[in-house]
Amino acid sequence: MRLGSIGNIAAVLASLAVELASAVPQCATSQRLQRQSEGERLVFAHFMVGIVGSRASAAAYDDDMKRAKAAGIDAFALNIGTDDYSETQLNYAYESAANNDMKVFISFDFNWYNTTEGTRVGKLVANYASKPAQLIVDNKVFVSSFAGDGVDSSAIREAAGREVFWAPNFHPGEADFSTVDAALNWMGWNNDGNNKAPKPGATVTVEDGDKSYAQALAGKPYVAPVSPWFFTHYGPEVDYSKNWVFQGDTLWYDRWQQILQLQPRFLEIVTWNDYGESHYVGRLDSPHGDDGNSKWVYGFPHNGWLDMAVPFISAYDDGASDATSYITENKIVYWFRPTRSDLDCDATDTTMEDANNSTGNYFKGRPDGWETMEDKVFIVTLLTEAGRLEVTAGGKTESFEAPKGPAKFSVDMAAGAVTFRLYNGDKVVLEGDAGMQILDYCPCGIYNFNPYVGTIPAGEPDELLPEGYASIMAGLKSSSLAMYIRSWTMATELRTIPTAPTDPDERNSHQEELGENLIPMLPPVDKGTEAWKFLLGSFMIEAVLWGFPLCFGVFQNHYASTPRFGNDPNIPVIGTLATSLQFLGAPFAAPFVKRFGRWRQHMVIFGSAICVVSLVLASFVNTVVGLIWTQGVLYGVGFLILYMPVVSMLNEWFVHRRGFAYGILYAGGGINGVGLPFLLEWLLTKWGYPSTLRIMAVAQFVLVVPVLPFLKGRLPPSHHSVLQPIDLKFFRAPLFWVFGLSNLCQGLAYYIPSLYLPSIAAAFGLSGTVGALILAANNLASAVGLLSFGHLTDRFKNIYLLIFISTAVSAVASFGLWGYSHSLVSLLMFSIIYGWSAGAYAVFWPKFGSIISEDPQPARAAFGVRPGQV
Repeated sequence: MRLGSIGNIAAVLASLAVELASAVPQCATSQRLQRQSEGERLVFAHFMVGIVGSRASAAAYDDDMKRAKAAGIDAFALNIGTDDYSETQLNYAYESAANNDMKVFISFDFNWYNTTEGTRVGKLVANYASKPAQLIVDNKVFVSSFAGDGVDSSAIREAAGREVFWAPNFHPGEADFSTVDAALNWMGWNNDGNNKAPKPGATVTVEDGDKSYAQALAGKPYVAPVSPWFFTHYGPEVDYSKNWVFQGDTLWYDRWQQILQLQPRFLEIVTWNDYGESHYVGRLDSPHGDDGNSKWVYGFPHNGWLDMAVPFISAYDDGASDATSYITENKIVYWFRPTRSDLDCDATDTTMEDANNSTGNYFKGRPDGWETMEDKVFIVTLLTEAGRLEVTAGGKTESFEAPKGPAKFSVDMAAGAVTFRLYNGDKVVLEGDAGMQILDYCPCGIYNFNPYVGTIPAGEPDELLPEGYASIMAGLKSSSLAMYIRSWTMATELRTIPTAPTDPDERNSHQEELGENLIPMLPPVDKGTEAWKFLLGSFMIEAVLWGFPLCFGVFQNHYASTPRFGNDPNIPVIGTLATSLQFLGAPFAAPFVKRFGRWRQHMVIFGSAICVVSLVLASFVNTVVGLIWTQGVLYGVGFLILYMPVVSMLNEWFVHRRGFAYGILYAGGGINGVGLPFLLEWLLTKWGYPSTLRIMAVAQFVLVVPVLPFLKGRLPPSHHSVLQPIDLKFFRAPLFWVFGLSNLCQGLAYYIPSLYLPSIAAAFGLSGTVGALILAANNLASAVGLLSFGHLTDRFKNIYLLIFISTAVSAVASFGLWGYSHSLVSLLMFSIIYGWSAGAYAVFWPKFGSIISEDPQPARAAFGVRPGQV
């Protein structure tokens, strides 16, 4: 949220708080708010739709829905602006919620909507009011907002066409509360009343806000805010520069304790996924875009906060005032900032430059409010029985008596490792290291006041997806890059980072050494020299190594006419194995590549060598069985070994232009197939297959070796990768099987022309050269189709229309031209049309994967296996 627009509202809140302190009886804040109906208590989480505009299916929301539901959250408040993708994403979110037994409702963001647009808001409410996942409260459609004071509530209700439970983020003194059914208080942090951190003599606490809303609502239900943190640090690299931090520290724990006493009818967690303001409790790997906030978000999971909230949510649901009986297992939750607040990062921080400060929210250097933060490691214990807690930070150990139930503690921050031990008597019940160390240098070169949140026992790994850190380099200064790489090479490396030297001379030497030994920067995605070099290298791999088996039809025709093979019926098996093993092996290769990711470049080299060696070996055999094992099996295995790492690395280099990148990759095979059939035909006729295979082996070596250095991942390799189970939940999605059936049918026919076009040409009495010409036309058309359809998959969200065009045209060509071809012209026409349409189908695989799963590689492997099986 961009809170600068509500500074004047917060000022009114401050004055109201002072007045209400005397106007409201003191007992009103120590007792639970009176419930005005018998409706159940509900827990909401604010979900920012604006950062997930590139999601391609309802399945992309499934993990968010399931995790929220498991934590006890009843509904997502779907914050939307006026973006053209908003309704598409609402449709996906509503569908996913229905599939996962969750509820959702729209929260209209009046930073983007105008308060004169009540009718427009109401019409959109009407579009979703009857959907199964829509939250209904008191038999009314629940609707909320961010800001919106002054909007015509009656216009919303009239346009909605049915009863609305209207719970906007109106502000006391600024809006007419008689027009609402409830109201949301957004300000879940202590502040100065003017959207800044508290100042001496100017502090508005969250409890002051509770009082103000209680007075304004006059007995109507209250949507109370619960938020763990607020830090934002945008510099001049964006047009909404802002830089402040609200006093967080133990806010998350303290606020939950307040909620159990307050007992409002509704509460809203602020937020699930607003990474730019650091108050996210959802996972980092929830798919989303990046506007540069990854500089302070990368490597900083907050899942532990959601874990901590679970017993408090259960207690709240039951109307209990204490969470102790809802704790079912021992757990330690901890959080701390990466550095102490007195560390000087002025020389490298991104906010030290002038920027647009029309909102008054931009401060140079340390964020406004930094003085209010304690340099502490904060710990919350959730215990089923009392124990003794030991915390070591920077070599200093402190011990605490931890009671049964929830309790909070803190120790001073000091550079170095942080460890935890929980004892029951002399027995160690829990122990572990924090997921990162406290640093004595500036990560990313910036003042980062976003905390690392972890648990003991440690939770599952959580890292940003590539699109989640696509803009991580925006605004970074070159002198900060060594420190950046040192901190964030991979999140799994953090627990092994040594403390940097304290002596200035040693530190300078140390940082110079880092700059020499580590990658100086992360290159950008979708553009830049390194990305295009990788794409060139992968194109050559596809063209040279994959284009060869696609031209097996020429070999098949030659082998069939070679007396020593006696027109053996098993000759087609050679080409089938060479092409299909890559697909058949993909589901097994994908987890292997993921586990040993740092060896991907070596896999490419090794696989390329196997392909070359297989052709050399094939040149010395004189039986079909021998060719099956060398030119077929061995070649196919070699290509499988090298190809999955290439695909894995391509997904790092290309995010928003991934379809186009795959189109170029796949087009390599087609373009090589334009000239290679003629060359193979000539070589086989003049020299025979042994010499031809040896020549091709030498050619592959000469053409591939120069581009191998280009084939490296965008991300620095991790030396601590773990074999993590691949999420195969997409196998249960009906859409997967629809895609799978389509893929199976397409796979039944796709390779037949490339294998048999030369043979059919020969059956028509055409020469081998003409047969090669027909196959070349097919390959060229395929390359054009891959490029065009790949580009279109990035530009248009309606993938189904593109699939229909591809399959319909290829089907018409097959029935109308293939079956009735009796001449060169008709066969050539079929070859071109079929190549363009059917040949482009493979470029849809990445899109299939993104629709049904957040991880593109296993899904692509799952689709790729089907043609291979055929």
